[in-house]
Amino acid sequence: MEVDSRLESDHNSRAKIPR
Repeated sequence: MEVDSRLESDHNSRAKIPR
């Protein structure tokens, strides 16, 4: 699933970003 992979990547990138 490409969409799933993309969504997961986006979520991981966002969650990894420190605030």
